[in-house]
Amino acid sequence: MVAIKSLSEKIKEDKIVFGTFFKSNNPGIAEMIGYAGFDFIIIDCEHGNYTYEDVENTIRGANIAGCS
Repeated sequence: MVAIKSLSEKIKEDKIVFGTFFKSNNPGIAEMIGYAGFDFIIIDCEHGNYTYEDVENTIRGANIAGCS
């Protein structure tokens, strides 16, 4: 298994990090974004229609793929 560096480790090492705004309540898409190589997502609760459970599941989906 390949070790995935955390977002904070990459920032401390002055590495470039990539992220995107996320407006879907589908945790599977958040997971796919992580596997695509993104380092973080910003869950846009202001412009999206989320419940607390949606946000929680989206975070879990992103974390599975090593995305903050």
